[in-house]
Amino acid sequence: MRRLISGGNSKDIEMETEPIAASYVSATTFTVSTDRTAEFAAGVRVRADCGADGIFTGTVTASSHASGTDLTTVSLALDAGSLTANLTDVLHGNDNPSSLANHGHTGPADGGLIFAPRFDCRLDLSGSSLLLSPQSGNRLHIDGKNHIIPDAGVSLAAPGVANTTYYIYAAYPSGSPALLYSTTAPATANGIKVMTGDATKTLVGMARTDANGAWVDSATQRFVASFYNRRKRNCITIIGSDATLVSGSPVSIGPSVEFLSWSDDIIPITVDCEVSKNYTSGSTEVACYIFVDSIQVDYPSYMNLTASDERTWHPLHNFANYVPSDGYHVAVLKGKTSNSTASTLFSWASRISGIINI
Repeated sequence: MRRLISGGNSKDIEMETEPIAASYVSATTFTVSTDRTAEFAAGVRVRADCGADGIFTGTVTASSHASGTDLTTVSLALDAGSLTANLTDVLHGNDNPSSLANHGHTGPADGGLIFAPRFDCRLDLSGSSLLLSPQSGNRLHIDGKNHIIPDAGVSLAAPGVANTTYYIYAAYPSGSPALLYSTTAPATANGIKVMTGDATKTLVGMARTDANGAWVDSATQRFVASFYNRRKRNCITIIGSDATLVSGSPVSIGPSVEFLSWSDDIIPITVDCEVSKNYTSGSTEVACYIFVDSIQVDYPSYMNLTASDERTWHPLHNFANYVPSDGYHVAVLKGKTSNSTASTLFSWASRISGIINI
């Protein structure tokens, strides 16, 4: 990809804005694929990324294309230092030596990053492993640079530790991206979420293991949350069998729904119930509640059941907008009745559900 930038004196400069994969040949020579001699003509400025060995700049002295290998060999006069075997990619300007800076930027303190950080990725569960896949592009900003995410993605096996929530980070340790899990929470560095204490690791998501130490993602356990390119995911649990309620205080009715969420989300949670009396005389007032992490998050919904309502089902609904913190949460339907000496039934189809942006 190219773009035009102003070069001053009414002259525009065409500049490559995406790194070009390059292979090391010698201290002053590298190769790139296909015939790119026109791009690497003598006098063109080049920025070479040698990973841990640093960034080197120089001017093209010569380039040639070999049709047999379909490689272009480029020779440089470097401003300082030498190319190394850790060379991964290059950038070039045009034949104006000032069209590409002879230095790099690391952050706001020295002028900001040369390229806008990109996060073209999404974290999902694929089989038994987490998978970070390209999404609307294939670049991920790690340690000050936009790295390529392979088309096949980057996977991470489960740790085997039960019932643990992990932050998932991407790193670039040996010339290729890798995922790692950690209980260390993220921090913000230069506007980017990274591991606290280690800005070389970029946050890409969050995941939780089940009781067997495996990654899991289901309607009742939404345990994989992508930080980038989020999607709306439904979570729901149905109580499964008629539940008898005789308590005058809120008690859990049926199983819970478990989920991960980010603190910048607002989660709509709904309970849909069918209630009935299970006795012949008197009346009772029945209520349903939404609890998250053992805290009531709604105003309860009430219904009065009279003597004629025995074994007659009536709908009872409730709703809450829940603002979560980062991490693991448990939502449960609870109910109570004003007549604790006689039972009220909640139908097997009663449920609690929510929509999470992960």
